[in-house]
Amino acid sequence: MFVAAIFVAGSIACASAPTSDRSMNLQLITQQEIEKTNAQNAYEVVRKLRPNYLVSRGKVTINASEDRTTPNVYLNGQFLGPTEMLASVPVSSIAEIRLYHAGEVPAKWEQNNPSGLIAIKTK
Repeated sequence: MFVAAIFVAGSIACASAPTSDRSMNLQLITQQEIEKTNAQNAYEVVRKLRPNYLVSRGKVTINASEDRTTPNVYLNGQFLGPTEMLASVPVSSIAEIRLYHAGEVPAKWEQNNPSGLIAIKTK
Protein backbone atom coordinates (compact mmCIF):
# COMPACT_ATOMS: atom_id res chain seq x y z
CA MET A 1 0.00 0.00 0.00
CA PHE A 2 2.79 2.39 0.92
CA VAL A 3 4.63 1.65 -2.34
CA ALA A 4 1.45 2.31 -4.33
CA ALA A 5 0.98 5.65 -2.61
CA ILE A 6 4.55 6.70 -3.43
CA PHE A 7 4.08 5.58 -7.05
CA VAL A 8 0.88 7.63 -7.38
CA ALA A 9 2.47 10.70 -5.75
CA GLY A 10 5.48 10.45 -8.08
CA SER A 11 3.25 10.10 -11.13
CA ILE A 12 1.24 13.18 -10.16
CA ALA A 13 4.43 15.20 -9.60
CA CYS A 14 5.81 14.19 -13.00
CA ALA A 15 2.53 14.90 -14.75
CA SER A 16 2.33 18.39 -13.28
CA ALA A 17 5.96 19.29 -14.00
CA PRO A 18 6.17 21.77 -16.87
CA THR A 19 7.67 20.64 -20.13
CA SER A 20 9.54 22.97 -22.44
CA ASP A 21 6.35 23.52 -24.49
CA ARG A 22 4.21 24.24 -21.44
CA SER A 23 6.73 26.57 -19.85
CA MET A 24 6.90 28.77 -22.95
CA ASN A 25 6.04 32.36 -22.10
CA LEU A 26 3.00 33.13 -24.25
CA GLN A 27 3.48 36.87 -23.75
CA LEU A 28 7.02 36.85 -25.15
CA ILE A 29 8.30 35.99 -28.61
CA THR A 30 12.06 35.45 -28.43
CA GLN A 31 14.66 35.98 -31.13
CA GLN A 32 15.14 32.20 -31.30
CA GLU A 33 11.44 31.71 -32.10
CA ILE A 34 11.53 34.53 -34.64
CA GLU A 35 14.52 33.01 -36.43
CA LYS A 36 12.59 29.75 -36.93
CA THR A 37 9.88 31.50 -38.96
CA ASN A 38 10.19 32.64 -42.55
CA ALA A 39 8.44 35.90 -41.69
CA GLN A 40 9.47 39.18 -43.29
CA ASN A 41 8.16 41.59 -40.63
CA ALA A 42 6.86 41.75 -37.06
CA TYR A 43 3.22 41.45 -38.14
CA GLU A 44 3.92 38.12 -39.87
CA VAL A 45 5.85 36.88 -36.82
CA VAL A 46 2.97 37.69 -34.49
CA ARG A 47 0.37 36.28 -36.88
CA LYS A 48 2.30 32.97 -37.12
CA LEU A 49 3.45 32.55 -33.51
CA ARG A 50 0.95 34.41 -31.28
CA PRO A 51 -2.13 35.39 -33.33
CA ASN A 52 -4.02 36.10 -30.09
CA TYR A 53 -1.97 39.35 -29.82
CA LEU A 54 -3.97 40.65 -32.80
CA VAL A 55 -7.42 39.78 -31.44
CA SER A 56 -9.73 42.64 -30.53
CA ARG A 57 -10.27 43.05 -26.79
CA GLY A 58 -13.68 44.68 -27.35
CA LYS A 59 -14.70 48.19 -26.36
CA VAL A 60 -12.98 49.31 -23.20
CA THR A 61 -15.40 52.08 -22.24
CA ILE A 62 -18.50 53.74 -23.65
CA ASN A 63 -16.77 57.11 -23.40
CA ALA A 64 -13.73 56.16 -25.45
CA SER A 65 -12.77 58.84 -27.93
CA GLU A 66 -11.35 56.16 -30.15
CA ASP A 67 -12.69 52.70 -30.97
CA ARG A 68 -9.22 51.11 -30.68
CA THR A 69 -9.72 47.61 -29.37
CA THR A 70 -6.35 46.04 -30.20
CA PRO A 71 -3.06 46.75 -28.46
CA ASN A 72 -0.93 49.69 -29.53
CA VAL A 73 2.62 49.00 -30.72
CA TYR A 74 5.79 50.43 -29.18
CA LEU A 75 9.24 50.14 -30.73
CA ASN A 76 12.12 50.48 -28.25
CA GLY A 77 9.82 52.32 -25.84
CA GLN A 78 8.48 54.80 -28.40
CA PHE A 79 4.88 54.79 -29.63
CA LEU A 80 4.72 53.37 -33.17
CA GLY A 81 0.96 53.13 -33.71
CA PRO A 82 -1.81 50.54 -34.07
CA THR A 83 -1.13 46.82 -34.64
CA GLU A 84 -1.01 47.38 -38.40
CA MET A 85 2.31 49.17 -37.84
CA LEU A 86 3.90 45.83 -36.94
CA ALA A 87 4.26 45.32 -40.70
CA SER A 88 6.74 48.22 -40.86
CA VAL A 89 9.29 46.48 -38.60
CA PRO A 90 11.65 44.15 -40.51
CA VAL A 91 12.18 40.80 -38.86
CA SER A 92 15.97 41.13 -39.17
CA SER A 93 15.96 43.96 -36.63
CA ILE A 94 13.83 42.29 -33.92
CA ALA A 95 15.31 40.98 -30.65
CA GLU A 96 11.96 40.25 -28.96
CA ILE A 97 8.25 41.01 -29.02
CA ARG A 98 6.27 41.19 -25.78
CA LEU A 99 2.55 41.52 -25.15
CA TYR A 100 1.37 43.46 -22.11
CA HIS A 101 -2.28 42.89 -21.25
CA ALA A 102 -4.23 45.96 -20.10
CA GLY A 103 -3.57 45.31 -16.40
CA GLU A 104 0.15 44.73 -16.99
CA VAL A 105 1.03 47.81 -19.03
CA PRO A 106 3.98 49.69 -17.52
CA ALA A 107 2.76 52.73 -15.55
CA LYS A 108 4.26 55.29 -17.92
CA TRP A 109 1.99 54.04 -20.73
CA GLU A 110 -1.13 52.71 -19.00
CA GLN A 111 -3.43 55.70 -19.64
CA ASN A 112 -2.96 55.53 -23.40
CA ASN A 113 -3.23 51.76 -23.77
CA PRO A 114 -6.52 50.45 -22.34
CA SER A 115 -6.30 47.41 -24.67
CA GLY A 116 -2.72 46.62 -23.72
CA LEU A 117 0.40 47.03 -25.83
CA ILE A 118 2.88 45.12 -27.94
CA ALA A 119 6.47 46.12 -27.20
CA ILE A 120 9.19 45.38 -29.75
CA LYS A 121 12.86 45.53 -28.81
CA THR A 122 15.36 45.67 -31.62
CA LYS A 123 18.86 44.19 -31.76
